[in-house]
Amino acid sequence: MKRVFSLFIALSIMMINFNITISAEESVVTPIAESGKYTWKCTGTGESENVYNVSDEYADLKISLGSGDSISADKGIVYSGPSCKEKTDSGYKSAADTNRYIFIKPSYSGTMYIKISFPSAKSSTKGRIWYNTYESEFDEIDLTALNKGAGTQIGSDVTDAKERTLSFDVEAGKTYSLHTYVYAGGFTISEMYYESEQIIGKTATPTIKTPIISSDISISGTCEENATVSVKINDGKVQSADVAGTEWSLAGLVLNVGDTISVTAQAGDYKESSAATATVVAEDSICSLAIAESENGIVTSNQANHNKISKGSTVILTAIPNDKYKLKSLTVNGETVAVDKNNQYKFVINDTTEVNAVFEEKPYHNITLPTETENGTIVIKSGTINDNDGYRIKSLTYKTENGETKEFKYGDFFDMPTSDVTINAEFKKEDVVSYVDTSTENYDRLTLMVDEKPFFFNGVQVRADNAIDQLGFDYDSIRNMYLQASKDGYTVVNSQIRWSDVQPDKEIYAAETGQITDSGNTISEQSVTVSKDGENSQMAYFKFNLPQIEENTEYAAVKFRVHITNVTSSTALSIYDVTDGTLSNESVTSPEWNLVTSEHTKDQTDILILMLQIL
Repeated sequence: MKRVFSLFIALSIMMINFNITISAEESVVTPIAESGKYTWKCTGTGESENVYNVSDEYADLKISLGSGDSISADKGIVYSGPSCKEKTDSGYKSAADTNRYIFIKPSYSGTMYIKISFPSAKSSTKGRIWYNTYESEFDEIDLTALNKGAGTQIGSDVTDAKERTLSFDVEAGKTYSLHTYVYAGGFTISEMYYESEQIIGKTATPTIKTPIISSDISISGTCEENATVSVKINDGKVQSADVAGTEWSLAGLVLNVGDTISVTAQAGDYKESSAATATVVAEDSICSLAIAESENGIVTSNQANHNKISKGSTVILTAIPNDKYKLKSLTVNGETVAVDKNNQYKFVINDTTEVNAVFEEKPYHNITLPTETENGTIVIKSGTINDNDGYRIKSLTYKTENGETKEFKYGDFFDMPTSDVTINAEFKKEDVVSYVDTSTENYDRLTLMVDEKPFFFNGVQVRADNAIDQLGFDYDSIRNMYLQASKDGYTVVNSQIRWSDVQPDKEIYAAETGQITDSGNTISEQSVTVSKDGENSQMAYFKFNLPQIEENTEYAAVKFRVHITNVTSSTALSIYDVTDGTLSNESVTSPEWNLVTSEHTKDQTDILILMLQIL
């Protein structure tokens, strides 16, 4: 008797706050994903003191029911009391005492909506609902913290029994808890969903097997697994099809040519459905395709039903030979047809068609390997050539049946000719300068060995370009910089190379220079004097003979260097372009020009005249 009494006490203690967890398979709550909206719909019956979990790619949900609470399809989630009760001697009771709470973890950021009512709410017994945000999982949340005033209140105090929709923003991946307080009363959540632009609703996509002819008494198609499929013929009433897995069918029909058949489906969280339609056609508008059985291969087509193919349809035949066989011939209605590289033949069918295929064995030839090779081996394994350590392949050849010797064209592979072949390989010793020691026996890392000595990376940057451009170093000074880096123990030097050192600009001096005066032009040497006052002219010219360039190419750029001496601060120069090689008022263009946009033709690019004027 004593043992029974002790067991009873232990059992009573264990039953305090004891909940049973029910998975989503009970279909108490069904999630429905639409474009931009995700709803938890109450579709079954949930009993008190149970926990219901629903999880998928869009969100995780946990609903905990306390004593006297329930879930139903017509009312939603009904709590007979608040999450946290009235104040006691030890303080306000929390959700840990009542087991009344909801946890939500959305996969996308958006806005949460809750349609809620407090039946007993009034000015003296206000209803309130709060939410808390967590970075943790459901089972890590402290329920004792869910009490009166804890968290962020959603909306204002409720002082009447009216149903209202409240909302708050949510972030992807965070956990949110919901709990309520109302003195001496419960609350009901009739609708709960969240909206996000990232939610892409699933659309059911039923299909109809076509063609459908007027003599058919049944139709069929495909759908999502265990979907509810509805069929409508013309404007008639909607009929429910029989569904088995992903196949649906509907029998006992009387069809007429021209009837329109529309099929929709709904399955689980596939809220939306695209309509599949088909039109009943006459029997003389269809034909059949007969593919004869073949040995050593098969022929397939892109048509689902060979007995019913709409005339004018495109048929694609594919010949698939067995291993070691190839297609010899493919005939359509007795005529041999040519297939493409994929063994396919395409045609438009308009009448009953017969297809036959013949497959033949592929020809095989022998490969003879040398019985012995020095410093390496040849192995028939997808063309593998193995060289011994310190050796590499010097030459790899094969000899055909007629005695012709050929080298491998693509590494260690060659196309097998239509004859027997003999393969030979010659190996030579390879002088190894460096290799990577992967043993880690002598060093604690993979080590590059050069001349049997470890080479460790120790680098420094030497800006030779800056030394030349900014410090005026000559090449002997640059060389000393690299020598100094080596003396300092560096093994690697990083340097910038100017493109002008790789591809220097081509300098072209003026072939002719001269002064332009009212009495005529005077030719001079490389330099010319131009002045505004005095005996010298105000204008000079420079004539350049440009090198010929290849057809369909252009100069990327031309740069002029004009060295000017004895220039006063008030002196200004203008540069003019002469487009046709002559010095005349008509040929001189505006001072604001560039070679790229100026209209120089191919014939004019061999001469360029540059004019300078002092203003």
